[in-house]
Amino acid sequence: YKLTSIYPTNSIITYDQMHKLIQKYTFSKYLMTNDELLSLLNFLKSSPINADSTRIIDGCNFLLERLSSNNKNKLKNKNNFTIMVRDITYMDKKLKQNGIIREELGSSIIRYKKNDQIILSYSVRDNVFNWYNKIKELYKEHA
Repeated sequence: YKLTSIYPTNSIITYDQMHKLIQKYTFSKYLMTNDELLSLLNFLKSSPINADSTRIIDGCNFLLERLSSNNKNKLKNKNNFTIMVRDITYMDKKLKQNGIIREELGSSIIRYKKNDQIILSYSVRDNVFNWYNKIKELYKEHA
């Protein structure tokens, strides 16, 4: 995007800020924050429209949607993880009441034993959903 000599007087950002935002958009647009994208978008919308500005406006809108989607997914994953931790705590308590003991070997291996016999073993390095499902199956079988 070439900076034109036409700089809108109603702009809420300075010429230097606008120049930095356009440089960042050009060289590292996927690292821009929501606020940076909104500032650039608002500036471009208040400027005379041309092919370059239209392309950047479309790009900013795409990146804003992408950031929003990523934030929603992060929140959803955090909520799912919180629910899984709560469920595992409850299942561990019930399994213990039925004689199944949970052992932690170091910081990475978890075992469930009944009558000194290992009935489940997994690594915490495994996918969290996989070991959650393993504990859930164990709970269904023994609780």
